[in-house]
Amino acid sequence: MRRSYRGKDIFPYNIVLLISGMVLLLLAAAILMLVPHARFLALLFCCLGVVLLICFFLGSLPTFTASGAIVKWIRMVILLVLAVWFISFIVVETLIIIDAITTKNSEGSDYLVVLGAGLYGSTPSPSLKSRLDETLVYASENPDTIIIVTGGQGKGENITESRAMFTYLVEHGIDRDRIIQEDKATSTLENIRFSLNIIDRHWDKADDPKIAVLSNEYHLFRTKLIAAGEGQSVTLVAAETPMISLKFAYYAREYFALLKYLMFG
Repeated sequence: MRRSYRGKDIFPYNIVLLISGMVLLLLAAAILMLVPHARFLALLFCCLGVVLLICFFLGSLPTFTASGAIVKWIRMVILLVLAVWFISFIVVETLIIIDAITTKNSEGSDYLVVLGAGLYGSTPSPSLKSRLDETLVYASENPDTIIIVTGGQGKGENITESRAMFTYLVEHGIDRDRIIQEDKATSTLENIRFSLNIIDRHWDKADDPKIAVLSNEYHLFRTKLIAAGEGQSVTLVAAETPMISLKFAYYAREYFALLKYLMFG
Protein backbone atom coordinates (compact mmCIF):
# COMPACT_ATOMS: atom_id res chain seq x y z
CA MET A 1 0.00 0.00 0.00
CA ARG A 2 1.29 3.43 -0.91
CA ARG A 3 2.06 6.02 1.74
CA SER A 4 2.14 9.80 1.62
CA TYR A 5 4.66 12.26 3.04
CA ARG A 6 3.45 15.85 3.48
CA GLY A 7 0.53 15.13 1.24
CA LYS A 8 2.62 13.63 -1.53
CA ASP A 9 2.78 10.13 -2.89
CA ILE A 10 6.38 9.06 -2.29
CA PHE A 11 6.24 5.32 -2.98
CA PRO A 12 8.08 3.76 -4.66
CA TYR A 13 10.26 6.52 -6.19
CA ASN A 14 11.46 8.34 -3.05
CA ILE A 15 11.40 5.27 -0.86
CA VAL A 16 13.75 3.54 -3.29
CA LEU A 17 16.12 6.53 -3.03
CA LEU A 18 15.94 6.46 0.78
CA ILE A 19 16.52 2.72 1.09
CA SER A 20 19.29 2.70 -1.54
CA GLY A 21 21.09 5.61 0.11
CA MET A 22 20.95 4.02 3.57
CA VAL A 23 22.12 0.64 2.24
CA LEU A 24 25.11 2.28 0.51
CA LEU A 25 26.09 4.14 3.70
CA LEU A 26 25.82 0.96 5.77
CA LEU A 27 27.85 -0.91 3.15
CA ALA A 28 30.53 1.80 3.24
CA ALA A 29 30.71 1.55 7.03
CA ALA A 30 30.97 -2.25 6.85
CA ILE A 31 33.81 -2.05 4.32
CA LEU A 32 35.75 0.41 6.48
CA MET A 33 35.43 -1.88 9.52
CA LEU A 34 35.98 -5.24 7.82
CA VAL A 35 38.11 -4.46 4.75
CA PRO A 36 40.31 -1.43 5.62
CA HIS A 37 42.44 -1.75 2.47
CA ALA A 38 39.32 -1.05 0.36
CA ARG A 39 38.88 2.51 1.65
CA PHE A 40 38.35 3.92 -1.85
CA LEU A 41 35.40 1.62 -2.46
CA ALA A 42 33.93 2.65 0.90
CA LEU A 43 34.33 6.33 -0.03
CA LEU A 44 32.62 5.74 -3.38
CA PHE A 45 29.65 4.01 -1.75
CA CYS A 46 29.46 6.75 0.88
CA CYS A 47 29.34 9.52 -1.73
CA LEU A 48 26.70 7.74 -3.77
CA GLY A 49 24.64 7.12 -0.64
CA VAL A 50 24.77 10.80 0.36
CA VAL A 51 23.71 11.88 -3.14
CA LEU A 52 20.74 9.49 -3.09
CA LEU A 53 19.66 10.75 0.34
CA ILE A 54 19.87 14.35 -0.90
CA CYS A 55 17.63 13.36 -3.82
CA PHE A 56 15.21 11.78 -1.34
CA PHE A 57 14.95 14.91 0.80
CA LEU A 58 14.62 17.16 -2.24
CA GLY A 59 11.90 14.89 -3.59
CA SER A 60 10.04 15.04 -0.28
CA LEU A 61 9.74 18.84 -0.35
CA PRO A 62 6.55 20.50 -1.71
CA THR A 63 6.74 21.39 -5.39
CA PHE A 64 3.57 23.49 -5.80
CA THR A 65 5.33 26.80 -4.97
CA ALA A 66 7.94 28.76 -6.91
CA SER A 67 10.67 27.50 -4.59
CA GLY A 68 9.22 24.02 -4.93
CA ALA A 69 9.61 24.21 -8.69
CA ILE A 70 13.28 25.07 -8.23
CA VAL A 71 13.66 22.08 -5.94
CA LYS A 72 12.07 19.90 -8.61
CA TRP A 73 14.53 21.11 -11.25
CA ILE A 74 17.48 20.61 -8.90
CA ARG A 75 16.32 17.06 -8.27
CA MET A 76 15.99 16.40 -12.00
CA VAL A 77 19.47 17.76 -12.70
CA ILE A 78 21.02 15.62 -9.96
CA LEU A 79 19.29 12.49 -11.25
CA LEU A 80 20.34 13.29 -14.83
CA VAL A 81 23.97 13.73 -13.77
CA LEU A 82 23.80 10.46 -11.85
CA ALA A 83 22.35 8.67 -14.88
CA VAL A 84 25.06 10.01 -17.20
CA TRP A 85 27.75 9.11 -14.68
CA PHE A 86 26.38 5.60 -14.26
CA ILE A 87 26.30 5.01 -18.03
CA SER A 88 29.88 6.27 -18.39
CA PHE A 89 30.95 4.08 -15.48
CA ILE A 90 29.46 0.97 -17.09
CA VAL A 91 31.06 1.75 -20.48
CA VAL A 92 34.53 2.41 -19.03
CA GLU A 93 34.44 -0.59 -16.71
CA THR A 94 33.42 -2.78 -19.65
CA LEU A 95 36.50 -1.63 -21.60
CA ILE A 96 38.71 -2.27 -18.57
CA ILE A 97 37.27 -5.75 -18.04
CA ILE A 98 37.60 -6.67 -21.72
CA ASP A 99 41.33 -5.92 -21.64
CA ALA A 100 41.65 -7.72 -18.31
CA ILE A 101 40.13 -10.99 -19.54
CA THR A 102 41.49 -11.00 -23.10
CA THR A 103 45.16 -10.17 -22.45
CA LYS A 104 47.45 -13.09 -23.19
CA ASN A 105 50.89 -12.80 -21.66
CA SER A 106 53.58 -12.05 -24.22
CA GLU A 107 56.76 -14.02 -24.68
CA GLY A 108 60.27 -13.17 -25.76
CA SER A 109 60.34 -9.46 -24.94
CA ASP A 110 63.67 -7.69 -24.65
CA TYR A 111 62.44 -5.71 -21.65
CA LEU A 112 59.76 -6.32 -19.06
CA VAL A 113 58.63 -3.17 -17.25
CA VAL A 114 57.06 -4.05 -13.90
CA LEU A 115 54.89 -1.22 -12.59
CA GLY A 116 55.19 -0.36 -8.92
CA ALA A 117 52.41 -0.36 -6.32
CA GLY A 118 52.15 0.42 -2.63
CA LEU A 119 54.36 -0.85 0.17
CA TYR A 120 53.54 -1.53 3.79
CA GLY A 121 56.68 0.08 5.12
CA SER A 122 59.19 -2.01 3.17
CA THR A 123 56.90 -4.96 2.41
CA PRO A 124 55.10 -5.26 -0.94
CA SER A 125 51.34 -4.84 -0.74
CA PRO A 126 49.17 -7.75 -1.96
CA SER A 127 48.80 -6.13 -5.40
CA LEU A 128 52.54 -5.53 -5.75
CA LYS A 129 53.34 -9.04 -4.53
CA SER A 130 51.07 -10.50 -7.21
CA ARG A 131 52.95 -8.46 -9.84
CA LEU A 132 56.30 -9.68 -8.52
CA ASP A 133 55.17 -13.31 -8.42
CA GLU A 134 54.03 -13.03 -12.04
CA THR A 135 57.40 -11.45 -12.85
CA LEU A 136 59.14 -14.52 -11.44
CA VAL A 137 57.10 -16.74 -13.75
CA TYR A 138 57.80 -14.54 -16.77
CA ALA A 139 61.50 -14.30 -15.98
CA SER A 140 61.87 -18.07 -15.71
CA GLU A 141 60.12 -18.56 -19.07
CA ASN A 142 62.09 -15.75 -20.76
CA PRO A 143 65.65 -15.91 -19.41
CA ASP A 144 67.02 -13.26 -21.79
CA THR A 145 64.52 -10.56 -20.83
CA ILE A 146 65.84 -7.54 -18.91
CA ILE A 147 63.52 -6.55 -16.03
CA ILE A 148 62.86 -2.90 -15.16
CA VAL A 149 61.23 -2.34 -11.77
CA THR A 150 59.75 1.13 -11.46
CA GLY A 151 58.41 3.17 -8.57
CA GLY A 152 59.57 5.90 -6.21
CA GLN A 153 58.97 6.29 -2.50
CA GLY A 154 55.44 7.21 -1.46
CA LYS A 155 53.72 8.19 1.76
CA GLY A 156 54.06 5.52 4.44
CA GLU A 157 56.83 3.74 2.54
CA ASN A 158 60.26 3.28 4.12
CA ILE A 159 62.07 2.66 0.83
CA THR A 160 61.36 3.13 -2.85
CA GLU A 161 59.00 0.67 -4.48
CA SER A 162 61.70 -0.22 -7.00
CA ARG A 163 64.12 -1.15 -4.19
CA ALA A 164 61.51 -3.37 -2.53
CA MET A 165 60.76 -5.00 -5.88
CA PHE A 166 64.45 -5.53 -6.62
CA THR A 167 65.00 -7.12 -3.20
CA TYR A 168 62.00 -9.44 -3.58
CA LEU A 169 63.07 -10.65 -7.01
CA VAL A 170 66.70 -11.22 -6.00
CA GLU A 171 65.62 -13.11 -2.87
CA HIS A 172 63.51 -15.36 -5.11
CA GLY A 173 66.34 -16.26 -7.42
CA ILE A 174 66.49 -13.57 -10.12
CA ASP A 175 70.03 -12.52 -11.06
CA ARG A 176 70.51 -8.94 -9.88
CA ASP A 177 72.30 -8.12 -13.14
CA ARG A 178 69.03 -8.71 -15.02
CA ILE A 179 67.21 -6.00 -13.04
CA ILE A 180 67.26 -2.23 -13.63
CA GLN A 181 65.75 0.05 -11.00
CA GLU A 182 63.80 3.20 -11.85
CA ASP A 183 63.24 4.96 -8.50
CA LYS A 184 61.78 8.37 -9.33
CA ALA A 185 58.27 7.65 -10.70
CA THR A 186 55.23 8.65 -8.63
CA SER A 187 52.46 7.72 -11.09
CA THR A 188 51.69 5.20 -13.82
CA LEU A 189 52.49 7.81 -16.44
CA GLU A 190 55.93 8.41 -14.91
CA ASN A 191 56.46 4.65 -14.43
CA ILE A 192 56.11 4.14 -18.17
CA ARG A 193 57.77 7.36 -19.34
CA PHE A 194 60.85 7.01 -17.14
CA SER A 195 61.20 3.31 -17.96
CA LEU A 196 61.04 4.04 -21.69
CA ASN A 197 63.78 6.65 -21.21
CA ILE A 198 65.95 4.01 -19.52
CA ILE A 199 65.37 1.61 -22.41
CA ASP A 200 66.31 4.31 -24.94
CA ARG A 201 69.63 4.78 -23.15
CA HIS A 202 70.23 1.09 -22.59
CA TRP A 203 69.26 -0.40 -25.96
CA ASP A 204 72.21 -0.50 -28.39
CA LYS A 205 70.89 -2.50 -31.34
CA ALA A 206 69.64 -1.25 -34.69
CA ASP A 207 66.13 -2.68 -34.51
CA ASP A 208 63.50 -1.54 -32.04
CA PRO A 209 63.32 -3.41 -28.74
CA LYS A 210 60.32 -5.55 -27.83
CA ILE A 211 58.80 -4.15 -24.65
CA ALA A 212 56.27 -5.77 -22.34
CA VAL A 213 54.61 -4.06 -19.37
CA LEU A 214 53.38 -6.04 -16.37
CA SER A 215 50.68 -4.93 -13.98
CA ASN A 216 47.47 -6.18 -12.41
CA GLU A 217 44.69 -7.00 -14.84
CA TYR A 218 42.50 -4.03 -13.83
CA HIS A 219 45.39 -1.70 -14.72
CA LEU A 220 46.10 -2.91 -18.25
CA PHE A 221 43.67 -0.76 -20.25
CA ARG A 222 45.06 2.50 -18.84
CA THR A 223 48.61 1.18 -19.14
CA LYS A 224 48.07 0.51 -22.84
CA LEU A 225 46.64 4.01 -23.40
CA ILE A 226 49.51 5.68 -21.57
CA ALA A 227 52.14 3.74 -23.51
CA ALA A 228 50.43 4.66 -26.78
CA GLY A 229 50.38 8.29 -25.64
CA GLU A 230 54.13 8.06 -25.15
CA GLY A 231 54.46 6.81 -28.72
CA GLN A 232 55.39 3.26 -27.74
CA SER A 233 53.64 0.05 -28.70
CA VAL A 234 53.89 -2.50 -25.89
CA THR A 235 52.57 -5.92 -25.10
CA LEU A 236 50.90 -6.52 -21.77
CA VAL A 237 51.43 -9.07 -19.03
CA ALA A 238 48.63 -9.58 -16.53
CA ALA A 239 49.02 -10.34 -12.83
CA GLU A 240 45.93 -11.63 -11.07
CA THR A 241 44.70 -9.28 -8.33
CA PRO A 242 44.37 -11.14 -5.02
CA MET A 243 41.23 -10.95 -2.86
CA ILE A 244 37.74 -10.16 -4.16
CA SER A 245 37.52 -7.00 -2.05
CA LEU A 246 40.69 -5.65 -3.67
CA LYS A 247 39.33 -6.42 -7.14
CA PHE A 248 36.14 -4.44 -6.53
CA ALA A 249 38.04 -1.52 -5.01
CA TYR A 250 40.69 -1.28 -7.72
CA TYR A 251 38.32 -1.77 -10.64
CA ALA A 252 36.17 1.07 -9.27
CA ARG A 253 39.18 3.31 -8.63
CA GLU A 254 40.52 2.64 -12.11
CA TYR A 255 37.49 4.40 -13.62
CA PHE A 256 38.43 7.66 -11.91
CA ALA A 257 42.14 7.21 -12.62
CA LEU A 258 41.37 6.74 -16.31
CA LEU A 259 39.18 9.87 -16.41
CA LYS A 260 41.93 11.84 -14.68
CA TYR A 261 44.46 10.69 -17.28
CA LEU A 262 42.16 11.49 -20.20
CA MET A 263 41.31 14.94 -18.83
CA PHE A 264 44.67 16.06 -17.47
CA GLY A 265 47.26 13.65 -18.87
